[in-house]
Amino acid sequence: MTATNQRELIELWLLAGEGAADDAQLARLNRWVELEGDARACVLDVSRQQGWLAWNAGEARLPAALAALSHSAGQPSAVKAPVAKVARLGSGWAWWAIAASLLGFVGGQWFSTSHRAAEIAADDSPLVQATMVSSTGCVWGPGNSASLLPGRDLAGGDSLQLLEGIAEFRIGTGASDVRLQMEGPVSMVLTAHGAASMSYGKIIARTGQVYAGAYPIETSFGRVLAEPESEVGLIGFGSMAEIHCFRGRVTIESPWLRSNEREVASIELHAGEALQFDDVGGATLQAKRDVAQPQRFTPQVSMSTDFLSVSPAYVRAVVAAKPVAYWRFEDSAGGVVRNEMSGAFQAQVKGEVGWAGPQGNRAIELGLDEKQGSIVANESWDAVLGGDFSIELWMKPSHHHLGSMVGFVGEFDALQQRNKHGVLLETCGPSGPSDWLRMKQLRLLHRSQLTANSADGVSCFSGRSYDARRWQHVVAVKQRGELRLYLDGELVQTAHDDLPTPKGLHLVIGQLYTETVERFFIGHLDEVAIYDRPLATDEVGEHFELLRPAKAESGTPPPLS
Repeated sequence: MTATNQRELIELWLLAGEGAADDAQLARLNRWVELEGDARACVLDVSRQQGWLAWNAGEARLPAALAALSHSAGQPSAVKAPVAKVARLGSGWAWWAIAASLLGFVGGQWFSTSHRAAEIAADDSPLVQATMVSSTGCVWGPGNSASLLPGRDLAGGDSLQLLEGIAEFRIGTGASDVRLQMEGPVSMVLTAHGAASMSYGKIIARTGQVYAGAYPIETSFGRVLAEPESEVGLIGFGSMAEIHCFRGRVTIESPWLRSNEREVASIELHAGEALQFDDVGGATLQAKRDVAQPQRFTPQVSMSTDFLSVSPAYVRAVVAAKPVAYWRFEDSAGGVVRNEMSGAFQAQVKGEVGWAGPQGNRAIELGLDEKQGSIVANESWDAVLGGDFSIELWMKPSHHHLGSMVGFVGEFDALQQRNKHGVLLETCGPSGPSDWLRMKQLRLLHRSQLTANSADGVSCFSGRSYDARRWQHVVAVKQRGELRLYLDGELVQTAHDDLPTPKGLHLVIGQLYTETVERFFIGHLDEVAIYDRPLATDEVGEHFELLRPAKAESGTPPPLS
């Protein structure tokens, strides 16, 4: 494909997505991509950058994308943009919708496809509305076309950009309804007839008993049709995709499908089966069958599984290590969580918190049912943090999100509505930090002075992802000029800061600030211990080994993204 043809292909793509292409242009675009392998290769090369653009959308601009294209003859991958929807137009494939996905990323704004979807629809089904029925820790992007609150209705054509969290929508009523569960980061549009058009991310669709026909989900790799009483999970980032059929039957239609060295129009999946797409050279995608894996989707794994059974041997080992404070979170008598080590540092419950597990072996539950409580200890920590110190805990996050587990902070500034941080141990999520390559890692922040500048201090990232809905052992250590971060007994990262920790700090567990609810941790925490000395690597490993069965029993595979 020449540079001129390549540019024309992208321009037609954009015109179609804006609804500005006439019938002749739509027909040319359709024939081009359907009949020419080079055109499909261009689209696939462009789609490889979809995940990148999802995180960097705020910096992207259409003119820059087109300019990059004009300077990259024969190099379609230079355009960092996503491929999007595939829809039927008569007997051929209509490619107008792929532009909607591209436009949706630029500036964080989505192009509404409702008017075009209505033109393409072959039936006269009545327009439907979707209702948001639940949400957990949701952070919504600027491209949403409706105020997203539980119970709020959404109309066909509304755009949904979930940066972080889990949200569930109900489309239709009664036994004919469809449930869509989104797991951030995800971007999608509800078409005029209530179908889902997913650009990237993870979603689970459950169809009702008497849903009229197959429920369509448009994706970057084609159309997924879920039969009545079916449940399907979709993962789509760039040119990599997975479809998992948990119940019923689904059909995948795509012009890129290839099986046994020949192109096919569709592939059918039954309960327990999965399909993976891999780029096999640019012009086609090869479909590989696999076994459906519910654990690939966070909402499919219950928070009640993977129980942390804390043994007496573990408690004895922690007590023998002589922490200054050790909170087991068995209860809160009169709003006070008892320090197992002494009468000092008795922690106070602020707001509302929950408790998980049986009597005598509980963990604290934060943020799972709109209770946004925290734990504070306002006594002076100067003697503890003045030299070397360690923070030890067990965590089970509800999902990948930006949440503060343990922080040592200065006095609350009522004017700024915030505290300044000296030490912070947190989970990173899709909505932050700004470097998306670290979006599912742990972060240990150490500052030598309390400032309002978020760039100050030294951050130590774990270098590997933590898991959602699984108990994990986390230890952060400061020993002289070295910061060490451990995950499940292993030293995963180090950093260096020779400067001392500031004085006058207070402890807050479960959220970023002591008085303002922000960046709160969602999930379970247990066995939090603070030491006025550095834990050695063998001590960390010993503590983890005492509760290691929690890891061995989970069997959770690493995430795709």
